[in-house]
Amino acid sequence: MLVETIQEAYKTAAKPENIFMYIGLQYKNPPSLENIVDGQQLSILQYDVETRPGVVKVRYELSEAILNSGNFNPGDYFLMIDAHSRFTYNWDIDLINDLKYLQLLKNKKEIILSKQCGADPGQLSKTSLHETYFYPLEQSIYSPSNPVTLFYGGQRQVNSFDDKFKQGGWASCHFFFTTYEFVKDVGFDPYSHTFQEEPYLSFRSFMAGYDIYSNLLYTYIGHNSYKQYDGYDPRYWIKLSDDKYKKVFSSENLGDDQYSNLIVLAYINNTGRYAIKNAKRHPKMFFDHFGMTEVYDNLVKNKDLNVLLADISEKYNNMHA
Repeated sequence: MLVETIQEAYKTAAKPENIFMYIGLQYKNPPSLENIVDGQQLSILQYDVETRPGVVKVRYELSEAILNSGNFNPGDYFLMIDAHSRFTYNWDIDLINDLKYLQLLKNKKEIILSKQCGADPGQLSKTSLHETYFYPLEQSIYSPSNPVTLFYGGQRQVNSFDDKFKQGGWASCHFFFTTYEFVKDVGFDPYSHTFQEEPYLSFRSFMAGYDIYSNLLYTYIGHNSYKQYDGYDPRYWIKLSDDKYKKVFSSENLGDDQYSNLIVLAYINNTGRYAIKNAKRHPKMFFDHFGMTEVYDNLVKNKDLNVLLADISEKYNNMHA
């Protein structure tokens, strides 16, 4: 669906000439992207599916390409989506206008529009309005008898609301819109390789002083998951049949959500290399703000997580001695 996503993005935009796409291409049989749009508006980072880095590392390399391109200036905008997306008409202008409205309303520049979106873009019915929230997530690391409480995010139905823009904290990577300054001043760390990166990105955004809002009534960009696993990474997915996939992780002891939470712990412990540029908030504020103080205490005090983190840090230091 990558080709369709690119074509529809430019076709439905109010000002397609202002849109520059940076794509991390990772297919066994990559689609042809020639002559889809003006070649100067399309930049591609090609990866081998057998050896490609984790998705956070890919996002870091894409953001570096953006910073080094010379195409962007303060006051421009940054949109992160998946390769299987659908768009409303004039989505670009709508996003910019709504972000400006929120910045003016809240009297701050550090605003993100992000949401776990359904498949269909456009106006939502009153029976399908949802807000994002965080919740504790009990998982095991080494064995089922050794649980650790992490955090993750989801959606819950909203029955009443005062404003169509609802503040949450969940950073959804299939729809994440903010200013170019986020790429320049916050960005992604160059070391993480986690697959399910949303918990860490949510934490990273909050620490940098950003507030995340979603539009309860409207979906600018839909998340079409019909062919989500085309070009799947064999290190993360095992094909069971033509239409079923089993999720696996490349580490023997660590799952996607655990790894994303582990990076949060690495920052809390001030290991340095995961540091967030220009951090404006204390780590514990994130957990207190979203009612997850027990998760913070669990992350900090869990011996197994800290041993695992020390082991990863030691291996990294040995690699770069």
